[in-house]
Amino acid sequence: MQIATVLRALDGALIVAYCDVDLARAEQAASALDARPFTDFADFLASADAVVIASPIPAHAAQVEAALATGIHVLCEVLPCSTIAEARSLVRAVRGSRATYMLAENFCFLGEVELVQQLRAEGLFGEVYYTESDHLLDICDLWRTSNGLLAWRGTRDHGVSCTHRLDPLLAIVDDRIA
Repeated sequence: MQIATVLRALDGALIVAYCDVDLARAEQAASALDARPFTDFADFLASADAVVIASPIPAHAAQVEAALATGIHVLCEVLPCSTIAEARSLVRAVRGSRATYMLAENFCFLGEVELVQQLRAEGLFGEVYYTESDHLLDICDLWRTSNGLLAWRGTRDHGVSCTHRLDPLLAIVDDRIA
């Protein structure tokens, strides 16, 4: 729902649909956005020119490929895929589509990253020749569903978001990496 705030601020962007596998969540979110609720992804795609994929990571690659195959523009949260095979398939789908694909990584816009970027730009670190990063995020409360079942975040089959570690460093050093 946070992305909805950004989309509403864009000229020409109109939120027309919201998709979730849980009908109650889809209806609640769609109502708040003045949009149509969907639980079927194919039906959802038929209602839009562009989509934001913010579903669980294990669904990203298939959903991105489905959207691109129908000519729909895609903004997808990280991670876009969980395996090398999915990555290769995603690259083929992007190259084979006329639609635009964009990976959404926002950790370079965190306040602490922007502060360090400014300090570096002011020359307060001298010449930067080495950087290192880690990404710690306490999401233990998201490992299980409300009924106690293990959620997708509680498994290890969704990859590791190296972009949350790398992207801030690239922003700080002006995309210089060796």
